[in-house]
Amino acid sequence: MTTKQKSRYFAFILYTESIPEDWILKLEALDISMAISPLHDKDKNEDGNYKKPHYHVMYVAKNPVTIEAIRNRIKRTLGNNSISYVEIIDSMKNYYQYLTHESKDAITKKKQKYDVKEIITINGFDIDRYVTLDDAQKNEVLDITIGLTLKYGFKNIVDFMDFYFEHADDYGLPNLRLMNDIIKSNTGILRLYFDGNYQRHQREIMKDKEKRDQKWDG
Repeated sequence: MTTKQKSRYFAFILYTESIPEDWILKLEALDISMAISPLHDKDKNEDGNYKKPHYHVMYVAKNPVTIEAIRNRIKRTLGNNSISYVEIIDSMKNYYQYLTHESKDAITKKKQKYDVKEIITINGFDIDRYVTLDDAQKNEVLDITIGLTLKYGFKNIVDFMDFYFEHADDYGLPNLRLMNDIIKSNTGILRLYFDGNYQRHQREIMKDKEKRDQKWDG
């Protein structure tokens, strides 16, 4: 990674000893979407000693900029000694989980967990807006959706969405924005399965009716 590489998604660390008391208000004044971790005051170094208390901040620039541009802007806002480290974020979802040490890497390293309720978001930061899926992941979600449609006999999208809102986490389905994108891109094939379930249901109704008619005729 070069210092001239540009991105919109960054993370940096702020140590409590190096930032002003009104640092959150000053960040809000930048009119940039950010997510701020709970205070990391229980992290330890490899030697077992506690690290200096700090915050991790996710920063979503409005246009692609360099690491140095972010560093300089935060210095102007919070002071020259405020920011110690800046990096480009490759996975917004993973880094958001890292804010509370719930990412896979943090769990593997048995890092101290923090309460997700203590994450502070400013200027409209919403993690769901920044999470994306690659083609393989989208296909996997579609396969799960079709499998559930067959298993539970959903006859229309409303039936499926009722199920989704109650069981999305149980089946590893993505957030609503991503789910809607996948449905929108595969409306044709999903309609075939919905129609198939409807037709099967209608045949079963007809068979039951025929059985009742035969019983009465007999």
